[in-house]
Amino acid sequence: PPIIFAAAYNLKNKQFMNNFGPVMVLAIFGAILNFLLMAVVGVNIIGADRFGLEEAEIMLFSATMSATDGIAVCCLIDA
Repeated sequence: PPIIFAAAYNLKNKQFMNNFGPVMVLAIFGAILNFLLMAVVGVNIIGADRFGLEEAEIMLFSATMSATDGIAVCCLIDA
């Protein structure tokens, strides 16, 4: 979105480097937590039998969907 692009474009290097640690911690743990929650929901709550999927397929889907760029994930699924 243009708002995010404008905010990133106007960000000073010093501000970015001062916040680099917290940004990376939130990004890494957020992606891992997102993957784990999607995998647990997919395997335990929805159930693999309902859609005829194996647990490994649900894990692969969770890993793909937990990527930080939603547009890239949609393009990957469409391909």
